[in-house]
Amino acid sequence: MKSSHPRAPSANDIDPAVVQAERRRRIDIAQDEELRWADLKAYLRSELSQLSFRRVRNAGKVADDFVLSEGGLLYCHNRSRHRGGDDEPILNLRLVVPTTMVDEVEGGHQGIVRTYHRVKSDYYWIGIYADVVRHVQACEDCCTSKSKPHLRGYSPVNIVSDRPFHIVSMDFVMPLPRTRRSNTALLQFQDHFTGFVIAKSMAETGALEVAKVFEENVFRRFGAPSLVRHDRDPRFMSEVFQKFSEMMQSRSRATLSYRQLANGQQERSVKTMIQTVRIYVEDPLQADWDDIAERVVYAINNSRDSTQQGTPFYLVRGWEARSTMKAMTESVRHGQNSSADLAAPAEWRREANRQREVALRLAAEYQLKEKARQAREHNESLGRVEQRATPQARDNPENAELGGVSAESAEAPAESTKSLFKEGDRVWLCMERVKQGLTKKLAHRWHGSFRVKRKVEEFAYELELPDKSGYRFHPVIHVSRLKKVVDTEKRPTTRLIAELEEGQRFDYDEELLPEDSWEPDEGASQYEVEDILDDELPLCTSTARNEIRFKVKWVGYEVPSWEPLSNLSCGGLLFEYLRQKTGKSSTNGASCR
Repeated sequence: MKSSHPRAPSANDIDPAVVQAERRRRIDIAQDEELRWADLKAYLRSELSQLSFRRVRNAGKVADDFVLSEGGLLYCHNRSRHRGGDDEPILNLRLVVPTTMVDEVEGGHQGIVRTYHRVKSDYYWIGIYADVVRHVQACEDCCTSKSKPHLRGYSPVNIVSDRPFHIVSMDFVMPLPRTRRSNTALLQFQDHFTGFVIAKSMAETGALEVAKVFEENVFRRFGAPSLVRHDRDPRFMSEVFQKFSEMMQSRSRATLSYRQLANGQQERSVKTMIQTVRIYVEDPLQADWDDIAERVVYAINNSRDSTQQGTPFYLVRGWEARSTMKAMTESVRHGQNSSADLAAPAEWRREANRQREVALRLAAEYQLKEKARQAREHNESLGRVEQRATPQARDNPENAELGGVSAESAEAPAESTKSLFKEGDRVWLCMERVKQGLTKKLAHRWHGSFRVKRKVEEFAYELELPDKSGYRFHPVIHVSRLKKVVDTEKRPTTRLIAELEEGQRFDYDEELLPEDSWEPDEGASQYEVEDILDDELPLCTSTARNEIRFKVKWVGYEVPSWEPLSNLSCGGLLFEYLRQKTGKSSTNGASCR
């Protein structure tokens, strides 16, 4: 049996001098086809009879910077900054590359400046810097593996709540070490108005368990909120939790995809919780974090908030919580309660409620001013491109609803604004997720490209997700995660010599170079398979489909080799080997019984 086993080409089969001469010949032909360089070469050869006065004048203006080699190639020479002997500047010769061959000169993925200096040291053509910029910006590898998101996005002022537990946000902290109570996750709730935190450690994190914890810790104690704010965790987006929200007459609002800042208050609270728990964990296996987390809630809720000018506990309850030290040091009166003592609690409640109402009004005012200030400073710090896309009629935060933008303003077209992306534009999407087993440091953070389907807001766009693309996420994305794909525009038609027609142009890609035209001897690449000794299915670290390999004994060779199935055409031997292997497996299974 014979199998296709190609012989690897050897460098000994290639003459470098022949390859170099062929490349120079092609560049020479391409230079002669472009009118600019053909006139300049004729001027340097003093062949002016075929040139008009205007063409001679144009060639003479730049002739001092060019020189012809012995083989007729055109070079551009410039004086280097480095000095040679006698303190004379060194002359560097750069090969003039025709416009039709510019794309063949690559400088590696080193960015615009480095690529430009690398290319211009050896080559010259008109518009070299602009072409390098366009080439680097359109490079797919550079676009997907380099640079962080540079767009920040317009801020329409964060959502505003007007009373405690009007809006409740929630988020998971997971995975965490398994504790003695088998808890592996921490579910944290926070009141959007007061910042009051509720934490519950959980062993099961299904949608039904999340709904039960919400009902026990939020609904029973403070009632149903008007809005539940969360990220796009599958547990929160499930049908079970959505039905539970409808039963409470609460709206469930998820953040944009890959936009943690949309629920920034909750994310900051989670960070504070983890930092505090990290300090108090004493168990070597970190199995006591659940006890510590539920106790740390007291310290967080009784800490003064700089924006609201008060503690979350006071804004919710109406009085400050008594610490253990304060309860131990206060004096306690014993004896019969008088009528004045009986009236004191009622008076205390009235005064506490009055002070709490004042504190709530001040907290709402402070929050509104602070959010408006942050949004204004953010929008003023945007770049010129983003500021042109910022609407001017939505700067007043009092007109903002829970979503930050009213429905009427969302439907009305923005005047005097220029969108960052248009419908149909191709964009890259920045995602930090990587395949299991890979590291983020070596993964490409930009994915795509995707088409822009429509503009949802000035700060959000909906993308088209192709079928079978493998991506599963909410298509509405914040602009800070998007980057426009730079398409390389078609070059303008190069002005050619009058005697040359388009069909007669030399195609430097049509004729293969000697090393490319090497063709293996088909007779020498056929090897006869003597026997198949073994097979294996190697481990594969990439996403490509794994292929079985066979250990093959070749006729006339002593050392066997491992070959993929695609390299073998010995169907009879393969069938016989697999049949015998199946028979051995059946025999071994029967003997084990």
